Amino acid sequence: MVRRIRSNRLSYFANLSQDGKIATSNPLADFPKLTGFKGQAGFAHVDPDGVYRAYLADGTIVDAARLTSEQVQTFVDARAPHLPEEDAARERQLYAGVDGQNVPDAQLLNPAEELKPTKYLEMFPEYSSCIRDKSPFDGKVF
Repeated sequence: MVRRIRSNRLSYFANLSQDGKIATSNPLADFPKLTGFKGQAGFAHVDPDGVYRAYLADGTIVDAARLTSEQVQTFVDARAPHLPEEDAARERQLYAGVDGQNVPDAQLLNPAEELKPTKYLEMFPEYSSCIRDKSPFDGKVF
């Protein structure tokens, strides 16, 4: 049985053995730790240029880190089992050979519009308000 666990803004999956013990693995454990949220609602995303960016709900980028091609591939591999097969194939193609190490400094916090996760930015305000309304954590989104 697999159970989703949320910790420090990263979701990872735990395998439950038959005796009920949890064996966890976080494939994104070696990803850089993004900062800048400062209590504000936001999310982190690996963009198609290989940069891991922290977005606030309004689309402002507050932190970014270049990823190696291995880290990008780890991201794609970690997401694939949780996407419809067609979407996973599209992501594998989109991120194939991507290495964020050569992304210019100026592009880290100001990427081209086509690199931004538009779908997530459009739905995030609705999602975060839903979570905030139902959250046992006094309206805080993690």
